Amino acid sequence: MAADERSTTTESTADRIIDALIRLDRASRRHTHILREKFGVTAPQIDALIALVKAKEPLALSALSRAIYLRESTTSGIVDRLVRDGLVTRERDPADRRVVRIGLSRAGLDLVRRLPEATKLGEVRRVAEQLPVAEARSFLATLEKILDRVENADSQNDSDAGSE
Repeated sequence: MAADERSTTTESTADRIIDALIRLDRASRRHTHILREKFGVTAPQIDALIALVKAKEPLALSALSRAIYLRESTTSGIVDRLVRDGLVTRERDPADRRVVRIGLSRAGLDLVRRLPEATKLGEVRRVAEQLPVAEARSFLATLEKILDRVENADSQNDSDAGSE
């Protein structure tokens, strides 16, 4: 394959990857809108509720943020709305009163039980689960490699901006 053919193929593939990620993001936004309409919560709020169910105990904000892959400031806003709606509680850690833990309320647990199985882009999950294991692992490895590089570039850009 000639160098210019490889370049064109690479650019075309890169563009298709970007387009696919944009389409996936749009599908996620539509899904969030549907969840908000039907259940009164957004997908990130559901992610937080599900993370609390999986943890089986109240979590510090930092731990919840890591579990749902969001910054603490973003997670804090999500928790504020969940507290307001009575779906989670904030509790002081008895061992260290400086630490606030987020716990699931009875209403939050009831809501999680009412949610459809596939709350994270249900159709994507269903299809991904049907992929052959080797194909799914290969796709995941590639996607994680792209995400790691993009996130590292974002971190580098953040630190470069702070040093100016």
